[in-house]
Amino acid sequence: MNCEIIAVGEEVLTGDIVNTNGQAIAAGLCDAGIRVIRQTVVGDDDAAIRAALREAVERAEIVVTIGGLGPTYDDITKEAAAEAMGAALRRDPAVEADIRAYFAAVGRIPTENNWKQADLPEGGEALPNSNGTAPGVWLERDGRVLIQLPGPPRECLPMFRDYALPRLARRTGQVRLTRTVRLYGIPEATAEDRLHEQMLAAENPTIAPYVSDGEVQIRLRAVAGSTGEAEALIRPRLEEIQAIFGENAYSTDGRDLAETLVALLREKGLRVTTAESCTGGLAAAAITGFIAKENVVGTLAVVYGVTNLIDTEALELVGAGGDVASVLGLTSAAALAYLMFNLYTPPCFAALGAMNSEMKSGKWLLGGICLQLATGYTVAFLVYQIGTLITTGALGTGFVPGLIAVLVFAAVIVWRIRVSDKE
Repeated sequence: MNCEIIAVGEEVLTGDIVNTNGQAIAAGLCDAGIRVIRQTVVGDDDAAIRAALREAVERAEIVVTIGGLGPTYDDITKEAAAEAMGAALRRDPAVEADIRAYFAAVGRIPTENNWKQADLPEGGEALPNSNGTAPGVWLERDGRVLIQLPGPPRECLPMFRDYALPRLARRTGQVRLTRTVRLYGIPEATAEDRLHEQMLAAENPTIAPYVSDGEVQIRLRAVAGSTGEAEALIRPRLEEIQAIFGENAYSTDGRDLAETLVALLREKGLRVTTAESCTGGLAAAAITGFIAKENVVGTLAVVYGVTNLIDTEALELVGAGGDVASVLGLTSAAALAYLMFNLYTPPCFAALGAMNSEMKSGKWLLGGICLQLATGYTVAFLVYQIGTLITTGALGTGFVPGLIAVLVFAAVIVWRIRVSDKE
């Protein structure tokens, strides 16, 4: 069976709102084994709505309309659809009673135009609306099925899911099952190249790659008489794709990278801690949506801008710097050292990149890394000791071994400069 979806509404046509109804309904129809051949969006124009409906009835066995069932003068989808199906509208007493009961329950008085929502095409049935006054419509005529749904998603989608889709699924006797293999670290072109022969030969299930944020998804879709039969069709192809991509195939059960990470942490009894700078907490945000009931996250510290957290002249924390110290469980002096390390090491990384661009030997790379570590540690150590001395009147813990490390790092810096001069 095939189907056409028509969304009605000026706000959808002009892009003021996104047609999420159409997306959800199309997915549901496909899962029920119904082929969606076209989606159309028309504004609140009488002629355009009537033309779209006449054409859809000619093309498709099932026509689904979204929107235009309200009480106002521009809600004309029901009238246009009844005309396209060759059915006259009539007032339905049961629907009229439902509307009256709805207004009584919310303590409001219906206006005269509300009663137009009780009109149904002859031979049609009302689809209950648990969240509003506009009932849907189910009409079968001349081998065609017309389904009309209200526009607001909170009314449209429950009505489709609870009343329309089950009836359609019983007609097809088929289900569509989708499984997705998520790949990380492989471009789409490479994925397609490795799967080219399998994709050309695939019929049921079909195999197709899709690009998502930071990954490639390989979707397998099978149509069968039951979920078990569809699963049996997909399973061998799924295992074959896993074997082709190896460790790059990180998920086959629909979970994304963050969900997969949380599952692994839970399985291994591990906890994760993030301390982020410049990312604005993206890494933490990616996983916290899945961990409300999981004990897998330790400290989540987000450092938005080091220069806003420290006073480099007074060598003290300012603004949210104190919050960073609290979150990281550090003394003020230690937190200051941590933030100073973040402030001064990026330029060293930049210098390292510049040196590597003209690298003549492996020791350039090794020397650059040592220079970065030496500089960062030295700055952090000195700031920590000075900060501790200022705030407590005594040197911080680990002064002697820290001083030895600083002297060693100073030697590394001198060596690195001498090597640079010679080369």
